Amino acid sequence: LRLVAPADGTVLRISRELRAEDQALRIEAQPAIVVAFVELYVDGAPVGRLRQAPYRASWIIAPGEHAVRARAVDLNGAEHWSESARVTVLAP
Repeated sequence: LRLVAPADGTVLRISRELRAEDQALRIEAQPAIVVAFVELYVDGAPVGRLRQAPYRASWIIAPGEHAVRARAVDLNGAEHWSESARVTVLAP
């Protein structure tokens, strides 16, 4: 399972000109196998469960250091985890 976005080491800055709900990080995973579903996580909390491609969700950014990861569950129930990506979100 490969985490397509965000890239490890991504740095974002919150803008005062945009509404919070308009400042989202796109998270996307790409499984190499047939899966029942893919879950996307930020800081260990699920932000989306997807049963078909594209496996992507949005997360409203918050200041701080964050870890983004994906988990796929195949048709036999086995779990497959991506590597974590570190994301830094800077305050305005």
